[in-house]
Amino acid sequence: MRAVALALGMMLAACTLHATRSGLSACDSSGNCPDGFACLDDVCVPSEPTGTTCAAAVAAGEEHSCAVRTDGTAWCWGKNDHGQLGNNTTTDALVPVQVQDLANVTAIAASDLHTCALDATGNVWCWGQNSDGELGDNTTTDSRTPVQVKGVTGASQITVGNEFSCARIADKVECWGDNGGGELGDGTMTTRGTAMPAMIDGVVELSTEYEASCAVKSDGTVWCWGHDDNGQLGDMKTANRPAPIQVPMVAGATHVAMTSVSGCAETASGVWCWGSNEDGELGTGQGNEVTSGPVKAAIPVTFTTMSGGDEHVCGITADGDMWCWGNGQNGRFFTPTDFDQPNPNLAYSGVQQVSGGGSHTCAVLATGALACDGYNSHGQLGDGMRTTQGSPETVELAGTLVPGGDSSCAIGGDASLDCWGANLNGELGDGTFESRGVPAAVLDLAGVTAMDGGYDFGCAIVTGGGVYCWGQDNAGQLGANSNADSALPLEVALPLPAVKISAGRQHACAVLSDKTLWCWGDGSQGQIGSGGSTGTPAQVALSNVTDVACGYTHTCALLGDGTVSCLGTNYSGELGDDFNEPTSNTPIQVMNLTGVQQISAQGGFNCAVLSDHTLWCWGYNGDAELGVGNYDNQGVPQMTLASVSTVSAGDELTCAIELDGSLWCWGDNYFGEVGDGTYTSQSMPVKLPLTGVTTIATGNSHACAQSPAGYACWGIGQWGELGDGVVDYLTVRGVELPCK
Repeated sequence: MRAVALALGMMLAACTLHATRSGLSACDSSGNCPDGFACLDDVCVPSEPTGTTCAAAVAAGEEHSCAVRTDGTAWCWGKNDHGQLGNNTTTDALVPVQVQDLANVTAIAASDLHTCALDATGNVWCWGQNSDGELGDNTTTDSRTPVQVKGVTGASQITVGNEFSCARIADKVECWGDNGGGELGDGTMTTRGTAMPAMIDGVVELSTEYEASCAVKSDGTVWCWGHDDNGQLGDMKTANRPAPIQVPMVAGATHVAMTSVSGCAETASGVWCWGSNEDGELGTGQGNEVTSGPVKAAIPVTFTTMSGGDEHVCGITADGDMWCWGNGQNGRFFTPTDFDQPNPNLAYSGVQQVSGGGSHTCAVLATGALACDGYNSHGQLGDGMRTTQGSPETVELAGTLVPGGDSSCAIGGDASLDCWGANLNGELGDGTFESRGVPAAVLDLAGVTAMDGGYDFGCAIVTGGGVYCWGQDNAGQLGANSNADSALPLEVALPLPAVKISAGRQHACAVLSDKTLWCWGDGSQGQIGSGGSTGTPAQVALSNVTDVACGYTHTCALLGDGTVSCLGTNYSGELGDDFNEPTSNTPIQVMNLTGVQQISAQGGFNCAVLSDHTLWCWGYNGDAELGVGNYDNQGVPQMTLASVSTVSAGDELTCAIELDGSLWCWGDNYFGEVGDGTYTSQSMPVKLPLTGVTTIATGNSHACAQSPAGYACWGIGQWGELGDGVVDYLTVRGVELPCK
């Protein structure tokens, strides 16, 4: 992403397609899968980076990727909301699509929302977002197809930043686009719609990332310019530089790679890095340090090329071995962990080029195959899968949906319980710790009448009123007084049959047949009526309780007189008393709320449906989950909708069914969890294209709905919670780049 994109010689060899496959499929009855795929949890997942053999170059952007094929065509895949794929649409692509009207491409570079390519004649072409002139055509109009950068000829290298672009022409650099932090290096902070010369010459290599650039000069010195909030310019200060400044103590440099918060250079004496080291970006073996000047990284090898991503760096040796360090979240190093010092990537060998993206990494292998791994939110891994859905997608499910955290569940007509999604702590109750993209039965549990999913655990009521919980138990939330995670249901010792159940972050509560409330688990904020945690249920000082809803660190109870009382944290107004108490381990009646028929809580907020069918919400609103048109926390209930039959509160979103069966959702939408087809947060309710909805179940960042037409889910599906068979396994993915 926005990283070094070196011009590669054209390899006019014929292309062959080893295997092509879109989406995931189930293993056959014998547990077999197609070539290049392995059977894992009854689903075929990529086992090795097989596939195409016609890639010449690759570029990883924030949430999209692009490649140059050996025939000089350009192909892109992933997120496409601003036309950054260049195929004249704004529709995401899960496998590579050809960039229109572009030939003889030798190099490509991808950023957050725009892409640029270099052709064999030295011309530069860009497409995608153009709000600050980053396409270089002297306009601020987005383009879904390539436009030629004005005034740039004879270029030999291109790089792109957040909203700007640069080209190396002979030994000079020209840049265009946003310049608010001095990104263009022309000595000003004036945004430019056409290329302007940077105040530097003698350049032999250039790297750009986020809002800064660094260049290696022919004398081995390194010079940087642009935004410098994390010391990424390496000049011992943290001040923006509109003109190049030399990085001290770095001599004999041959390569340079920028991340969004740091920079690194290969020199005769090793690799030197500077800037933020919060996730190990400096490669020193020591995290959580910030240095505005260079420090030597612990790297025992020499690189022939380097590439920086958002918060990580990778280098390739002459033998084709790849070493990476920095932020490893989402598997961008083909493992789930951060590397505070460089580690060899043992997933495969023979790497010819690597490009770091926002939360993913892509590589070209010696065979001409493309491989990617990391976050796959919009299909940026190019394997036909994606881990978010921005609009309701039909899935094959059965039963009545119930809410969950990073998982989903459904109670079947035979009172069995099936769950799918995240299972790192055994929260699926299937006896394993393997996440699943398709439903699996909760074992040793029958006659289920009600169920609620917490963040990493679940609890259910069975016929007769018994309560069972399973999953994470670090705070006693399973109620078994064991504090040991369990992948199988454990019985909770309650004095009477339960009629209602709710699971929160690390605590759970049940309403018993005598209308008393009993809670267990984390009580550090008073959410279970005490100041400590317990694995043994204890009674809360309330009577005539008819329902309960557990949030992150608070609990609300619906009483028989139609009022609601809450206890626990109140920093965001969760208790509904107009912020009068910071926390309370005794119940406080919610102000101005009567005639309540249903309550729902999750995260740090609550919602209630009244007898007149109006919907009222209160508490945390930083992600607009209250649906009141702003992002301000509300200490007393605010009306959100009228004519509501039921509501479901997720961690950062809310959905409600109206009396006519229409469905409305609102809140955070980074993963598409609002379901309106966008990824833009919505502070007011948005009507979804579903009718006759009977059940809505929201999780942490996903939702599923049930209607006569069937089942539909949307939002994040990284752990399989959408039920569509997709699980983001940390495996190398073969990109489905078509070859002639």
